[in-house]
Amino acid sequence: MPVPDESTMPDVIEPQPLPQLGDPKTARWTLYDEDFSIEHRLKYALTESGHLRIPHFTPTAVAEWVFGRDGNWARYVLGPRKSPLKTGPHDPPLVFRRLAGGRLGGAGERRLTLPDIERFAHALYRRGDIDGLVLQAAHEIVCRVAQQYLLTKRPY
Repeated sequence: MPVPDESTMPDVIEPQPLPQLGDPKTARWTLYDEDFSIEHRLKYALTESGHLRIPHFTPTAVAEWVFGRDGNWARYVLGPRKSPLKTGPHDPPLVFRRLAGGRLGGAGERRLTLPDIERFAHALYRRGDIDGLVLQAAHEIVCRVAQQYLLTKRPY
């Protein structure tokens, strides 16, 4: 049997350790909104009280770059269904932030922060919309994006 040429073999890159983020007391989630800077631009004002954190994304963008799906899939999984998106059996349903200034005085578009995306992926897995490999990939993507932003409270 011939030995493969080393120039055609893939490079093996060792995984790098992720920073320790989140609340070490509960250790339930990796990311929390308090880890990130507050969005101050007025065009991203929310309909309810509170602050939007940086970075934030539309559900369509999240569906494309985290889950490899399209905007129709995002609208489908976020739409009304028999079982709401929940991260645990006793947890309340997930409700994502909406921007102020929607059409005809209604709610504006949804925005998801990195901690929202982490919880969203867990809720989709719990409901059976994604499998464990997609959940793991989504978690790694979210953590890698978080590494690119300066965290305000926790050092790397």
